[in-house]
Order: sequence, then C-alpha cells, then structure tokens
Amino acid sequence: EQPIQASVCTSAAGHYNPRTVNTSNPNYATLCNGNSPLQCEVGDLSGKGGKMDFNEYREQLLYTDTDLPISLINDISIANRSIVIHDANMSSTRIACGNL
Repeated sequence: EQPIQASVCTSAAGHYNPRTVNTSNPNYATLCNGNSPLQCEVGDLSGKGGKMDFNEYREQLLYTDTDLPISLINDISIANRSIVIHDANMSSTRIACGNL
C-alpha cells in the first residue's frame, strides 16, 4: 500500500487495493486468480500468480503481471510503493521487503 519506512516491513501496510476489491467476501480466495486478475487487489501477487516457489536451487524468479502498472501517470501505479514477501505458510510474517 505504501513505501517502507525505516527498514520496517510492517510499515508497508496491507495489499495495494485502489479498486477497493471486497476482500472480506468469503469467496475472495476463489475469485482472485490468474484468470480473473481484476477480482484481486492490485497488490495481491500471490492471489493472481500463485505462491512463489523458492528452493535451494532457485536463485531468481521471473514474474509477469499485466495488471501491475508502474507508470507514474497511471491512477493505480505501483511507483513509490513497496513489495513484501511473506513466509511460505502464507501467514502474516514478513520475511523481506523493499521499495519500488
């Protein structure tokens, strides 16, 4: 939702949701997927693209999201925001973060 402050990942707040997608809908996890990205928060990358699978052999991961605008002139741009990586069990634990 916002840039990281003082290197503290929790300062990023929640997923970026400029379209105000109703995440309290009990069907959100089913509706939000790679085939229906507009049913997801713009910032819900795992909802749109699935979990990132890192293992001891993977050094990098390429992720493409056509609904993640970085243009400074776009109303829903992700410029000047942040990215947060949660732990593997999808808990709220934030293991890495950075500003875009």
